[in-house]
Parts: sequence; structure tokens; C-alpha cells
Amino acid sequence: MFRLEHTYTDLVSLGGLHIKFYGAAFMILYFVFYVWLYARSRLFLKSREKLPDLFLVASLGLIIGARLGFILATILDGNFKEYFPDNVSFASLWRGGLSFHGGVLGAILALLIYRRFVNFNILKLLDLSCLLLPLAIFIVRIVNFFAGELLGRPYSGWWAVYYPFEEIGRYPSQLFEALGALLILIVLVFLYGFIKNKAGLTTLLFLILVSLSRFITDFFREANFFFLSLTAAQWFSLFLIVALLPVFIFNFYNQSLIDKVKYLFSKWPKLKF
Repeated sequence: MFRLEHTYTDLVSLGGLHIKFYGAAFMILYFVFYVWLYARSRLFLKSREKLPDLFLVASLGLIIGARLGFILATILDGNFKEYFPDNVSFASLWRGGLSFHGGVLGAILALLIYRRFVNFNILKLLDLSCLLLPLAIFIVRIVNFFAGELLGRPYSGWWAVYYPFEEIGRYPSQLFEALGALLILIVLVFLYGFIKNKAGLTTLLFLILVSLSRFITDFFREANFFFLSLTAAQWFSLFLIVALLPVFIFNFYNQSLIDKVKYLFSKWPKLKF
């Protein structure tokens, strides 16, 4: 049993100045991602001068997608009024509320659109990004745990966590997700040497593993929306696993489809809509 005496949302609080754990975590992660991609930009971009614009586009897509995904999730869970009691604006990110699945899809969509104007290897960029994303998930879930967010389902066993704002114990589901992220990071780093020459496989493997982790950990996470005993996130994760696992297995042994996808992306600016 573990009891938190306080929840922690502020890293620094001096008078009217408040630096949130979320803000500090995102700033550090953005810096790490940028340095990581800058050092390897020659693998996916002809000119490093385009990297700041590329990074900005991906970041905007990630934030917008993550916010929209969170809003959709709150509607499905029936918690929309709880998170947006006074019609809080879409841009009120300081109140929290970002969806991982929405963020990934938003970033990919933004990159696909930007690909029409700037030539870069989107599959290689995604592969390199996915090597660091588990670290981002790990850090954010640790912050969630100490902030008393994304609570687990009620539980009174020896590993239950008790928060100061309630008397019931809960599963430390945030820590389960953090542990899952570390395992995903280990698997990706271990296998990257075998699949790095097959563009897109690292991204596929990451999406499969993170969906599997989310499917498992959601059994311990509080949720209001269920369909056939599964949450909305579990159904979406299951869909990704079923859809992407055969593609990964096939392309692990067959590079031709990846080559066709790369060819399609190379012709993207010429496509007519």
C-alpha cells in the first residue's frame, strides 16, 4: 500500500509564478526530440534548414490531434462536463487533457500534408521518432501518477495507491503504463538493428506494442465507457493490433510493399484531389 500525502502539479511555485511539471516535461522532451532528429536529419531530410519548420508542423499536428482525441474520449466516457464545466476553450492546455492516439494520428496527418510541399522521407522520420516516443510516454505517466490523474480502478490490495482527495485505494495504472513504455523502449532498441533498413517497420512495431500495452493496462484504469466489457481505447488498440500485425509480419520478410509505399510518398505532391 502506498499513500500520497500530496498531489504534485507545480514544479516551481514562487508567488504568481507557476512552472508545471507538465510544462517542464514537455519542454525537456521537445528539446531531446529536436536534438535527436537534428543529429540524424540527413537520414530523412536533404537540408537541415527545413528541420525547424518540419518539427513545428509535426508538433502542431500532435497537439491538435491529442486535444481532439481527448475531447472525443471525454465525450465517450461521459466526462465532458467534468473536464469542460464552463465551456473551457480548446486551447486551455494548462488544464491538461491530451490523447496519445490522437496525438500520433494528428502528427502523421500533419506530416503527410506537409510532405506535399517539402521533400523528406516520412517513414524514416517516423521510425526515428518512434525510438524516443516510449521515453515520452514513460515521463508523462510518471507525472500523471504524482498529479493524481488518469486514476486506476478501485483496488484494496497490497499494491494499492491512496490519494489525499479520496479514501479508496486504486491500481497504480499510470505506473503500469510507464513500465510498459520502458519495455517497449527496450524491445525497439534491441530490434532496431535488425529492421532499421526496412523503412516503416519500426513505426509499425511501435504502434503494435503501444496498442498492446494500452489494451492490457486499461483493465486497471478507471473508465466510464464500456462496450462488451472493453473501453473505447481498448477497442481502438485492438483494431490497430489486428490491422498492423499482419502488415508488420509480411513486410518483415518482404520489402516490396514498403518500396511501393515509399514510391507513393515520393509522388505525393503530384497527386490530384
